[in-house]
Amino acid sequence: MEHPSVFAAIIPICGGGMSWRVFRLLHTPISTFHGGKDEVVPISYTEELVRALKALDNPVRFTVYPDAGHDCWTEVYRRGDIYDWLLQQRLNTAHR
Repeated sequence: MEHPSVFAAIIPICGGGMSWRVFRLLHTPISTFHGGKDEVVPISYTEELVRALKALDNPVRFTVYPDAGHDCWTEVYRRGDIYDWLLQQRLNTAHR
């Protein structure tokens, strides 16, 4: 959120965030992931972030791995489609 003009897209994993600042990510493509059994960062943090982004019409993608704990990044990085998705994104300098 601090440097939205640097990244063409982001993939927060088990993150959550400061939902009151999502306006800074209004034009940033986001695909976020969380483990349903995460005991380190509650899934409610990411759910709150996703709700705030959707309220601003950001078409955020949200994937929950129901049986994963905090280490859902292992599953995320195994996905070939996430790399394809990232490579399809471009910085939108009109909104930066």
